Amino acid sequence: MADGHNEEIVNIGQSNTSLTFHDLQSIYNELTGRKEQLRDCIGPGYRISFEDLIQLNFKIEQCLASYGAKIGNCAVTVVYVNGQREVFSSFSRFKLFNVGNPSATLNLTLEYNFILIPAGSNQTLQYKLEVDLPSPVGAFRKAKTTDYGNYSLGLMAQNLHGHSKITYVDYAAARHFQAQVSEWVDSLTIVEKPAWLKFLQRHSHHFHFLTISICSAALLVSVLYYIAAQPVLLSTSEPTAHHMQTYNELLYSALLGLVMATSLGYVCGKALEVYVDRVRPMSYLLLNKGDENLIAEQKVSQRKAKLVFIAWIALTGLSAIALNLIASALFRFWVG
Repeated sequence: MADGHNEEIVNIGQSNTSLTFHDLQSIYNELTGRKEQLRDCIGPGYRISFEDLIQLNFKIEQCLASYGAKIGNCAVTVVYVNGQREVFSSFSRFKLFNVGNPSATLNLTLEYNFILIPAGSNQTLQYKLEVDLPSPVGAFRKAKTTDYGNYSLGLMAQNLHGHSKITYVDYAAARHFQAQVSEWVDSLTIVEKPAWLKFLQRHSHHFHFLTISICSAALLVSVLYYIAAQPVLLSTSEPTAHHMQTYNELLYSALLGLVMATSLGYVCGKALEVYVDRVRPMSYLLLNKGDENLIAEQKVSQRKAKLVFIAWIALTGLSAIALNLIASALFRFWVG
């Protein structure tokens, strides 16, 4: 390594043999055949442009230079929504890729393989750094084109996040590279969910209970109103056949109204739950023409989803009013 990266000396055994921490890690690696890894998540909610990727590559190259990497290469793999895949043998070649591609990006992976030689040692240590960046917008489009489960797959696609992984022998060096990636992530545009949306999604599974309660309350108001409007129902005299017939017709009307209230409330509540759970901050890779077109379509789709959500709220209110009117008509027909 370059000067400035200090070695920790460890004394082992009765003879107090001095070994560097690098040597101990290397011995462990040779004995076990294992390499250790550091992982970190990226996002969700990120919006990554080509300029952001150039900045990441610059940071990694700076880090490689500071450690005096003897050999290092970068491979870039781009997967598109239409199933095409492009593999670039260097970042310089990646800079020349076709920005006019009409197919949106599905996933991008940067893989750095490099060799470091610790200070005071002639042993080479191999490292591999991977940065995997899926495009949730592209994955959502891909999920919608499948023949089954497109809704569930679409929800999972919108929750995708990236990750970085470094396979290493020396933890200190690996941690430094990971810190560079973390700094780059902190510089990205990250869109967070607003507090009100988090609250609604956290409680969305209760929506159908709320809408059923609203419709049932509307029914109850009608029942109480017509009970108060019919003196025969409040009479304390000995019940007659007419009284019993009136009670039975009221009971049948109320039960029918209750079935309608629970059905309408359940349908409206579940529809509201679906649309609330689908709302996510738009996360994407913006690398080519296909990405631009897909992002524009997604923005229109999000606006439509908001309008549909408002429409379902209005429908719930209208259902309660309609239920009240239907119950009123039934009471007039049977009781009145």
